[in-house]
Amino acid sequence: METEIFDLKEALDGVGGDKEFFKEIVGEFLKACPEQLTAIRDSIARSDSKALERTAHALKGNVGPFYAKRAVEAALKLEVMGRGGDLAHAQEEYAILEKEIDRVRLALETAIK
Repeated sequence: METEIFDLKEALDGVGGDKEFFKEIVGEFLKACPEQLTAIRDSIARSDSKALERTAHALKGNVGPFYAKRAVEAALKLEVMGRGGDLAHAQEEYAILEKEIDRVRLALETAIK
């Protein structure tokens, strides 16, 4: 099931198989993620497209090392919306991102136990 959410093998390969380092990266992601989601949600609420682009890009970069395809794609959609200044469907896309990030967080928490 976790392989559908993120790719543990690829993520471990990305850190040279160092499981302790992987756990550190997961810990940093889990710590930063709520704040990043809040920043994205706030930028949408303010209709601040530049902030949305920047914050979605940052979250995409933080989830990328876990090869969590759907979460990365959801963040990318918001980043592109921000870049283009079209936030018409940003709330809907944010809901998708939040759901995918929650799935990744739970899977990562399970993986590092």
